[in-house]
Amino acid sequence: MDLEKRDQLRRLVLWTAAITAAHLLVGTQSHLVHGGHILLGALYMFPVLKGAVAFGLRGGVLTALAVMALYSVHVLVSWSGRPMANQDQWAMLGAYLFVGVSAGVLVRQADRHRWERDEVIARSARSETIRGLTSLAIALGERDPDSLRHSEHVARVCEALGAEVGLSRHEIDRLRLAGLVHDVGKIGIADDVLFSSGQFDEQQRRAMHEHPLRAAAMVRTIYGGEDIAAIVEAHHEQPDGSGYPKGLRGQEIPFAARLLRVADVFAALSEMRRYKPAMTRESVMETMHAMSGPSIDRECFEALERALNKGLIQDAPSAASPVVQGTAPHA
Repeated sequence: MDLEKRDQLRRLVLWTAAITAAHLLVGTQSHLVHGGHILLGALYMFPVLKGAVAFGLRGGVLTALAVMALYSVHVLVSWSGRPMANQDQWAMLGAYLFVGVSAGVLVRQADRHRWERDEVIARSARSETIRGLTSLAIALGERDPDSLRHSEHVARVCEALGAEVGLSRHEIDRLRLAGLVHDVGKIGIADDVLFSSGQFDEQQRRAMHEHPLRAAAMVRTIYGGEDIAAIVEAHHEQPDGSGYPKGLRGQEIPFAARLLRVADVFAALSEMRRYKPAMTRESVMETMHAMSGPSIDRECFEALERALNKGLIQDAPSAASPVVQGTAPHA
């Protein structure tokens, strides 16, 4: 039970105890005092209602039962042997239970309506986020169709990895979207770098190393894109600290970004590019096994192995670009 709920329960108990104490302390000698007891009996409705509002139907019913028990003690102690008064008082027990159940049902219905409203708002927000991110991916595809095919491949691998490591549906969707847009920062990279078929010189390498930051900045302009941007920004970080753009190490790298890096490397090695042929799955896994630890997260790589063994990851899509032998992948 959280702190707020405990505080509500404490206040509920205090109110009920105070009303009960008043019942037992006020005498029964006069008709006027009897009217006071009727008022105190009505005040018991307050903790019953408060219990329903704070804890729902179960809270309303349990509070009503507790009040019924306490009120019964009051009737037996304070009004023993007064059948005319007792008849009205015993009837109050049913009223407490009715109020507790009714209030609890109404609160449950209100919670249900509120949940449905919030769900509609959340779905609308997710749709807006997806539309914005999809637009970025499409823009990347207009600039470089191969990068879009790669991103779609990475997104599918991310989804399989997320399921394999037990992420929630929301977390898997977020990781998949990060995979889809992880390379959109390449939109702003010059043609001689983006479409290079050879090794980069130092200036070109620095330009390419800016693409995670560029991508994260673009994703942050999309409503709801902040968490996805954080994943995208760190997807080239490496466990040994040799990655970019910030040189994060080990656990400093968000787990989702570590998953995305494994998916990105797997896809880059598996696909045919302008500058290299596609590698066989066996060669890909041998290469990544050697990278596991310093360059890619070992836990995430093991998740990739399990997902492949289960058939959760399909072969790389074919690419239309010509192959240039003997150069390194620009993952």
